Amino acid sequence: MRCSHARAARQLVSLSPSGSADSHSCISIGSRKGFAIANCEPYGKVYAKSASSLPHCADSSGEGPTAIVEMLFCTSLVALVGSANSSPRKLQIVNTKRGSLICELSFPTAVLGVRLNRRRLVVVLEEQIYVYDISNLRLLHTIETSPNPNGPSQRFR
Repeated sequence: MRCSHARAARQLVSLSPSGSADSHSCISIGSRKGFAIANCEPYGKVYAKSASSLPHCADSSGEGPTAIVEMLFCTSLVALVGSANSSPRKLQIVNTKRGSLICELSFPTAVLGVRLNRRRLVVVLEEQIYVYDISNLRLLHTIETSPNPNGPSQRFR
């Protein structure tokens, strides 16, 4: 049993609570093979996708590790960022219900954090924060910050 837990831990890239700020009713999981979304209570897998089966998420080798998975509450709107092996500078907004790519944004350096709410998309880089209007993905602000190689902390939530 211990061996399977260790193997699962090596496959895990990111783990994020989603849902309202109080409930965290869903969890999004990024791994070396793709991403998954699950309900917390009662527990159950809602959605799972191998990144290599989504052509826009896979790199040239057909693998698509997902470093960041951020959901808009518990909806079908998901923001995905690849790992260092794939596309850490590319953010993809995907509709999981339709299986369609809504948009793809590229940044000058690796994306370290993403947050969504009903009005805004916030993308954190090492020395910049980008704020978008979520309804039309228009860039509202670019905020210069001091170097922060670790990205957002849990306080960012």
